[in-house]
Amino acid sequence: ILLANAHILNNCYGYTHGAGNKLKYAVSNRFYDGMIHHIPQLVEPEGFKPSWANKSGLGVSFPPDASFADRLYEYYRGLDVNRFDEICNSELQKVIADDDIYIDMIDKFIR
Repeated sequence: ILLANAHILNNCYGYTHGAGNKLKYAVSNRFYDGMIHHIPQLVEPEGFKPSWANKSGLGVSFPPDASFADRLYEYYRGLDVNRFDEICNSELQKVIADDDIYIDMIDKFIR
């Protein structure tokens, strides 16, 4: 319900430098929420999350410079909503498949 009227998610958790690997490989629940609810995301420019967002098309990352607002506006205005929906569905299916593998491995370990 909180995301019902969201047009873009601010999913920035700061820069990874100085944080070791604590943020570099972290993927927040908000990232998955954006995927589930088909909301594009703004993510920090370093680490795994921006790599995934930029490569897949789930979101974008820009350094906080003088052109930031213009670049974000152009990104949002240029979104192909139908293509974005396809990307969200496809990436979510990959996450579910990975989760199924994870659950199977736990089940094998327990038995």
